[in-house]
Amino acid sequence: MTIEEMFHDYNSICKMKSPLKIKSGMLTQLFRMDEHRWRVVGITANALKVFHNHKYKREVRIGINRSHVYERNKIYAQMLSAKFENSKDWWDFYHKHDETILATSSENNTGNFSKIYRINYDKLQLFKSRGFSWRHNKPERDFLEKLYNKYFL
Repeated sequence: MTIEEMFHDYNSICKMKSPLKIKSGMLTQLFRMDEHRWRVVGITANALKVFHNHKYKREVRIGINRSHVYERNKIYAQMLSAKFENSKDWWDFYHKHDETILATSSENNTGNFSKIYRINYDKLQLFKSRGFSWRHNKPERDFLEKLYNKYFL
């Protein structure tokens, strides 16, 4: 689906009489078509240490989350009340506010993050979305190990 088609659907959602919560859920589903959604642009020091302790693998209940840099509900509320003139402005707003960082569950819950190391998603395209999770294969493990060695060894 093109950005223009998604913008059309976004405008249709905006016109609905449904409550904000329902329309926000619809935006979540609409953005699932973006293969680069919830871009990982950083990792906290604590999350990097957890990955190190697990040999850089992503294991069940490891306690690492993608934490949104901007609160999604607030961003969606802004989007649903704004009047975007065109698909480019709309997409740029969405793209700018769709960043995440890898953080421990406690950091995510409290909003109190340890040092954040930046990740250039646009260049590296690591940790791509897979449903509500992310891809975590050899390139991601190698990257995490290099990052850990750079900052902790």
